[in-house]
Amino acid sequence: MFPEKVSTRLNRHDVAGYLYPLAARMNRYNIIKAIWFAACLTVLWFTYDAREINDVYIVFIYFTLALTFPIGVLVQGIVFFSGSIFGLIWPDGFLGYLSFWVIAVGLGYWQWFVAVPWLFKRMKAVWK
Repeated sequence: MFPEKVSTRLNRHDVAGYLYPLAARMNRYNIIKAIWFAACLTVLWFTYDAREINDVYIVFIYFTLALTFPIGVLVQGIVFFSGSIFGLIWPDGFLGYLSFWVIAVGLGYWQWFVAVPWLFKRMKAVWK
C-alpha cells in the first residue's frame, strides 16, 4: 500500500557502475594524454603563480618548448619573426604567456595525439 522507501545513499555497486565506463576508456594512450596535458597545465600554473619573478618567462618558454617539441619551436619562431619582420606586437605579461601557451599546446596536442598516431597507422599499413 505504501511505496517502498528509497535510499539516497550510494552503495559500492552504484559507484562502480559510474566509474566503470571511465576506467574502461582509460587505456595507456589516454593516460599519456592526461599526463601530458597535466604537465602543460602545471607549466601555465607555475608561470601564473610566479609572474612577479623577472625571469619566469625563461622557464615557461623552455618547458613549453620541451612539451610541444618540435612544433613549439616553429610557433616560437613565428612569434619572434612576426614581431621583428612585420612589426606585430605580442602582448606583454601573463596575457602573452597565455596566448603563446594556447597556440603551442593546441598545436602540440595535434602533433602528438593526432598527426603522429595517424602517421604510425599509415606507415604500419604501408609496411604490411
